[in-house]
Amino acid sequence: MKGLGVIQPSLSPWASPVVLVWKQDAYMQFCVDSRKLNAITTPDAYPMPRMDTLLDYLGPAKVLSTLDLSKGFPKMALYPDAIAKSAFTTPVGLYEFTVLPFSMRNSPASFQRLINNLLEGYEQFALAYIDDIAIFSQDFESHLFHLTTVLGKITQAGLTVKAKKCQ
Repeated sequence: MKGLGVIQPSLSPWASPVVLVWKQDAYMQFCVDSRKLNAITTPDAYPMPRMDTLLDYLGPAKVLSTLDLSKGFPKMALYPDAIAKSAFTTPVGLYEFTVLPFSMRNSPASFQRLINNLLEGYEQFALAYIDDIAIFSQDFESHLFHLTTVLGKITQAGLTVKAKKCQ
């Protein structure tokens, strides 16, 4: 992660512990336990989409595609004043994130804001819930246009999709 610019050495007075979590694929994932930091973080009031509202939009669609963004959070730079607060301890030192980590309280709201801004003007055929995007249309021809439009916006933003999880 250091070589990718995702983390950097830190001199922060903040420090969250690291835990390793077994994933389904039989590998361990590095996770930062930010519960203490999150407990004192002012929540971002940005609204998260309601599932019932999303389903209402999708209901009349005849053609539907879903896209799963790949590693979207690490594509967002962390606000400068939050970098020191993202610090975590490891056996080899103290590090801090330079990009948005999953573990911070406001990460989902920040990413939702980014995706909503990205899809602004396309709400009639594309909606997102964090890193999942639904593209919906009345016919196949318009769906190809909608899909191409959204994929173009994703590419322009420097984001990518997980092909295996797209339908």
